Amino acid sequence: YNVLYKVYGNDEVHILNQMIEIKQTIEMEHKSEDEYRCGGWSMVLCPENAYIRHALLIGVGISFFQQATGSEAAVYYTPDIFKKAGVAENRILLYTTFVGLGKVAFIFISTCFLDKCGRRPLLLASAVCMTLALFGLTVAFWIGS
Repeated sequence: YNVLYKVYGNDEVHILNQMIEIKQTIEMEHKSEDEYRCGGWSMVLCPENAYIRHALLIGVGISFFQQATGSEAAVYYTPDIFKKAGVAENRILLYTTFVGLGKVAFIFISTCFLDKCGRRPLLLASAVCMTLALFGLTVAFWIGS
């Protein structure tokens, strides 16, 4: 009551309405925990709503394939890649910066096209481009060794 009084002042009706709403919310949360038995993570990992389950599967899948492609690993090892490619030592940092700027530029470009093209076509196009880039990187290392 004291906190609500400090927030809302002397408006007793509003304070009482807020207190009733808080109590109802707490009761509703307790009921939902009882329905899910153990609550917590089971509500997140095993949602009963098919739409939420589908969205969860898509989100986890995209995150998995983002890590599985190794694009961040390729960026992380960019200085080593340039060194093995024979780039001069004083130019490696500059070229690594260009790689990062290129990545930021393409993120900006894809953000601009997101509403025009949709998420699915951009996801599929980026998957194809990433596959080709990683294949090219593999071939370059294979030829070099």
